[in-house]
Amino acid sequence: MDILVYARGIGMKRETEELVSIVIPIHNSDETIGFCLESLIQQDYKNIEILCIDDGSTDNTRNICTEYAGRDSRIHYYKKRNNGPGSARNYGIDHSKGKYILFVDSDDTLETDSCSNMCKEMKEDYVDFVICGFHLYRKGKLVSYQIGKRFSGRKDRFVTTRFRKMYDDFLINAPWNKMVRTEFLKKYNIRFHENFWFLEDLIFSMDLINCSKYLKVIDKALYRYNYFRPGALTTKYHEDTDKAIMLLGEKLEICLLPHNIDMSHYYADLVHKMLMFSKEVRRNKKFSWKLKLEKEYQMLTNPKFKYYLANAVSRRNKMKVKIWLMKKRIFFFEHYYK
Repeated sequence: MDILVYARGIGMKRETEELVSIVIPIHNSDETIGFCLESLIQQDYKNIEILCIDDGSTDNTRNICTEYAGRDSRIHYYKKRNNGPGSARNYGIDHSKGKYILFVDSDDTLETDSCSNMCKEMKEDYVDFVICGFHLYRKGKLVSYQIGKRFSGRKDRFVTTRFRKMYDDFLINAPWNKMVRTEFLKKYNIRFHENFWFLEDLIFSMDLINCSKYLKVIDKALYRYNYFRPGALTTKYHEDTDKAIMLLGEKLEICLLPHNIDMSHYYADLVHKMLMFSKEVRRNKKFSWKLKLEKEYQMLTNPKFKYYLANAVSRRNKMKVKIWLMKKRIFFFEHYYK
């Protein structure tokens, strides 16, 4: 059963500010959640609620979160069964009371003025969501993913003028560099796919774009992404990853084909993701040799994947070679593995 464990203490808010719900999906994050919460408490925008959604942690996460909740009434701790980050974020959406929603991962932090900047942008133009840049910290190095020019306007113009570069620069992918209008999320029932543990964040972001009418892009990096996760979901095999990739392909086509945008670049990206998945299948020590072949056969002979492969074009020779090798592998499966 899902239980609200702790939510009391001392907090402050300004009545003139709109309430912002900050949703944090957490799983065994006792080493990092304190830094994350400190960055949220120190926001110069005070009218926030912080929803800590503990997705079945077995470490000291609960004690840390309840200790913070005891000091600040804006922090609410929820415990639920482990069902993945998508499920935790959906739980946060369902329990949020704010006019705007912001997602933060439990090992990341925000700049002190993140909420105030994004709220200001949301209010200036009535948009469905705002996208900001981010800082990536990896092995002691800082890389800033900045957005060159500001944008505010209709979704159609964004898709035709800004989408490709932002997709390639990983600015579309994650939910955490976006502030979303709660009313918009609930009107279109935009949710995270709970069956997928890979690409569920990018699929969610594509749903935001596909359902929106107006959006805004700002030229500030307001999120700090700390990449030091040896067990990150993107490095592991997960069942149904191939289905997630196919669904992403459908979302991209819904977004781009009505504008007669060439899909070859995106098909190449989908093929690359399939190659990564195929590699993880072969690496999985739990699978027998026969089961590995069966899984690869199902993936590589999928009509959608074969269509992506046939229409994928890349200027990079390495990608061309990979595509050629994949076609050879499909030929083998279709003619010899039956």
